[in-house]
Amino acid sequence: MPIDLTNPMSFQRSVETVAAALNIALVRLREEVTFDERDPTNDPLPAAHLLLALLEDATREVNELVDRLET
Repeated sequence: MPIDLTNPMSFQRSVETVAAALNIALVRLREEVTFDERDPTNDPLPAAHLLLALLEDATREVNELVDRLET
């Protein structure tokens, strides 16, 4: 799914793009955990913590924005 940054992206399209990227990241993280084939020079744990922090922040902000949309 190409991303064209020269044109504005609709909200729906941006959600679809994030969902696809999140799915890819979660599959890769599951593979790292399942097969435990960690490259010692490329530890996935810091990236997993970053992903978790991003998701927690996004969840909090989206909940606030949904509340504003519903009022």
